[in-house]
Amino acid sequence: MRRVRRLKTGGVVVGRMAKGCRLCILGAKMVLFITGLCDLNCYYCPISYKRRGKDLIYADEVLVEKDEDIIREAKLIRALGTGITGGEPLMVPERVLYYINLLKEVFGKKHHIHLYTYGRNLDESLMGKLAEAGLDEIRFHADIENSTLWERVLIAKGFDWDIGVEIPAIPGKLNQTKKLIDYFHDIIYFHFYCNCIFYGIAMGSSNAIYYRAICWVYFIRVWAYLYNLCIFKIID
Repeated sequence: MRRVRRLKTGGVVVGRMAKGCRLCILGAKMVLFITGLCDLNCYYCPISYKRRGKDLIYADEVLVEKDEDIIREAKLIRALGTGITGGEPLMVPERVLYYINLLKEVFGKKHHIHLYTYGRNLDESLMGKLAEAGLDEIRFHADIENSTLWERVLIAKGFDWDIGVEIPAIPGKLNQTKKLIDYFHDIIYFHFYCNCIFYGIAMGSSNAIYYRAICWVYFIRVWAYLYNLCIFKIID
């Protein structure tokens, strides 16, 4: 049985942690918010209204107006990698490809880049372009209530990158969560992780403490299921 390790950040991990996560914990990743556009309307979306639905680019908290803004921020924080997020980054695929190429050109192939997507705008042709540009890791935000896009993850197996699946820990969705875990845990055998993101509750809500307690109970139940399956097969 694999040893469960508790992280200083408060999380837990079984097996080897994904490289993108290791760099984030070290504070060595720049967050490239590449657009606030998204054609979904997830009720748990954590994106602020300042950015949501707006076609803006941020390097960490710096509003990007030119390429030099991104390069400067990466140098200032001594970034060893970049996480590309949004919105849905693949609403602007050419922009994503451009910045992957730019970052690899300036900082070298060892600059680790991972991308978040829910996959609707991702086909095999675009996967090939992303892989060719040097994308190191792709993380799918799989819809636990709609399995129609899950097969995109299987297609992604044909490319030379690490693959992950991240899902939100939403109270009341335990059966749907189990279904997704059962679908993926034997398929993505070389790299699988499930990052149970807490269901977003506004800090100012009078019910915040109550809902956070529910989230913790739910998180523990999901974690127990993951642990019993021993699905964490994370490698570099």
